[in-house]
Amino acid sequence: MRGKKQKEPAGMNPGEIFAALELLEQERGIPKEAMLEKVIKAITTAYQRDHKDVEEENIVVEADEVHKELRMFIRKTVVDEEDYVDPFNEMSLEEAKAISARYEIGDVVNIPVDKMEFGRIAAGNGKQV
Repeated sequence: MRGKKQKEPAGMNPGEIFAALELLEQERGIPKEAMLEKVIKAITTAYQRDHKDVEEENIVVEADEVHKELRMFIRKTVVDEEDYVDPFNEMSLEEAKAISARYEIGDVVNIPVDKMEFGRIAAGNGKQV
């Protein structure tokens, strides 16, 4: 039995976003790379507005134009237990080791943002942009 294709959150279809960007480029001459940067910036800003304690530079949105996918991650720096003070931007070595034994102090771990939350943010802000 084949695995089910994971549904995108309501209101978000990355394929449609990429198609709209291509259409804007063809009809209006607006480079899709420039518009994609604006969409990514809007999504990042919206996430930070909802999660004020996460530093903007730790919010990463990746756009895969080939596969027509958008993904969001929060970067957290692995710190020693005694230095652990910021759970929004840091994670303890113990937490990191639970994800992968290869992580060490000073490493950066990309934590995927829940698809439903990302979808809600991306859908609202992508449409506005």
